[in-house]
Amino acid sequence: MKILILWPSGIVEQSEGEPVVRRKVWHSFTEDMNRGDLFVHESTLRLLDYDYMEEVPDISAVSDELYDYYNRNFDYVIIRGSNYIRDDGPLRQWLPFFQRIEIPILAFGIGAQAPSMDSTIELHPDTVAALKEISAKSVHSIGVRGDHSKRLLNELGIDNVQTIGCPSIFRERNPHVRIRYLPQSHRNLSFTTHPYLGGLYTRDDRNSRAMQVRLIQKLRSSGYHLKYLTQGISAETKIVYKMDQESGINELKEIGWLEDDQGFTDDFIRNAVCFETGNEYYEYSRNSDMNFGTRLHGNITALAMGRPAVFVAYDSRTAELAEFFSIPVLFEDAVTEDFDVEKFLGEVSFSAFNRQFNARYNNFVNFLNDNKIGHRMTEAD
Repeated sequence: MKILILWPSGIVEQSEGEPVVRRKVWHSFTEDMNRGDLFVHESTLRLLDYDYMEEVPDISAVSDELYDYYNRNFDYVIIRGSNYIRDDGPLRQWLPFFQRIEIPILAFGIGAQAPSMDSTIELHPDTVAALKEISAKSVHSIGVRGDHSKRLLNELGIDNVQTIGCPSIFRERNPHVRIRYLPQSHRNLSFTTHPYLGGLYTRDDRNSRAMQVRLIQKLRSSGYHLKYLTQGISAETKIVYKMDQESGINELKEIGWLEDDQGFTDDFIRNAVCFETGNEYYEYSRNSDMNFGTRLHGNITALAMGRPAVFVAYDSRTAELAEFFSIPVLFEDAVTEDFDVEKFLGEVSFSAFNRQFNARYNNFVNFLNDNKIGHRMTEAD
């Protein structure tokens, strides 16, 4: 099977027969680079059974000759999961590509992006047209992240939609993931950080940032030992790798992240981590007591490896994914000044997640089978 990959997120390498996607750390010193896209890209390649993979260049570089080459030589166009159901995403610009490509399109794990599930999402006609082209060229269905995204596509008249979650949670190809959680034993936490929440990702960026700082302070004062799992924000990367570290510290202070709390600043400098590959993040999370925080994929890495994770939900995508998998979730509005984080974590349960995971896994396998694409997943029970 030969596949085309749209919107790759790094350089693909091989390690022990498995694809590894790398984003060079030095790139992250001057610009923010979301490692979450890298996790999804890598997981997608791990799950599919392909003989040859090629990345599609920028739309401006896709010539008539390339269209002919793609249509004659490839079996599928793969759209990895991301927040494509929004008006500032790439779908609108890529409408001509979807119109001219003649081979099947597999979109899986895509979803809507809005500050909340009740937010109005207004899409440009070209974005809607692109989604309809993807629908029409699917062998069977479009795979979306959660039921909220499914409803939005249904409202556009797109009915061949299946809720499947995100491929990154299945990257180990293990249908029997079970999370064991003992609150008194899980005192070493990896907090997944997102200092620059804004735009479509939160109703109020100042409030979301203050909420994270408040939550970190509560965890530290309650005796939890924190590592700060960063995902490519430039200022954080500078601190982790001690490259223009003072600049990174000042940038975070200016937005109210580190503020004047020297204890938090020193703790962050000592304990912030960042990696180049998705594989490194997953292996790190395998050995973490628990991941907790605002980064969707930073928490998914733990769950995929059978470790506890709790989402702090601040937008529609986080909420719908947590809902679909029954992942414990803390909504940002609950993190008030008198919020008792130790009581909250003491009441967290993964029983619903454990009960449902096998069915969610099998649902994902059935989606791939329905779309007649080769994959490396264990067949559904």
